[in-house]
Amino acid sequence: MLVIGGGIYVYNKEKVETPAVDTQTPTVNTQINNSNLKTYTDKKYGYSFQYPEKLSLTSAADVTYLLHNVPFDNYDGGCDMKGDASLSKTLNDFNMSFKIVSREANPPYVDGNYSKGILNGKWAYMGAEGCGLNNYYFPISGNRTLIVTKSQIQMLSTVVSPEVRAKVLAVPGVISYEESEIILGQILASFKITK
Repeated sequence: MLVIGGGIYVYNKEKVETPAVDTQTPTVNTQINNSNLKTYTDKKYGYSFQYPEKLSLTSAADVTYLLHNVPFDNYDGGCDMKGDASLSKTLNDFNMSFKIVSREANPPYVDGNYSKGILNGKWAYMGAEGCGLNNYYFPISGNRTLIVTKSQIQMLSTVVSPEVRAKVLAVPGVISYEESEIILGQILASFKITK
C-alpha cells in the first residue's frame, strides 16, 4: 500500500501542467448598416440589386464585380499554396461577381441548394483549406442563368490559427467572414429581374 501511495505522490508531484491557451474566437462585427445601400441596375441583362456603399462596383466583359480591400501585408490572402506569391500590401476581404448566361447552366457538382429572395438555385465550393470560390447558379426568366461567384478568403476563415485571424480582424474596416456571408445574403435577397 505504501508503494502505491508513494507512486501516486511522485506522479502528482512530477505532472507537468499544460499552460492555458486562449481559444476564444475573436469578436466580429456582424451588424450591417442598411441605410447606406446603393442600387445597381444592369439594363443590358435586365437585373438590379442593392449593395453596401463600402463595396466598390466595376463591370468588365459582361461581368459585374463587388470588391472591398483593406491595407494588410499578405501573400495571396493566405492562399499561397506553392510559396511563390508576391507580397501584397492590401487584402481583398470581399470579392463577388455576377454574370448572366443565355442558357441553363449548372455547377459541375452540387454542394447544396441556396435560396434568397426570388433566387432559388444550387451552389458548389471549388477550392481547399479555406481558399477558393463559392459558385451559385440561379435559373432566371428567359431560359437564363445567373451565376454568382464569391471568393473565400483563407485569412478570414477558421482554417487559420486564432492568432492570425485576430490580427486580420483587428484591421479597421475589414469585412469578416461572418459579415461577408450576411452581405452576400443581403445582396441576393435584393436581386430583381427588370426585363
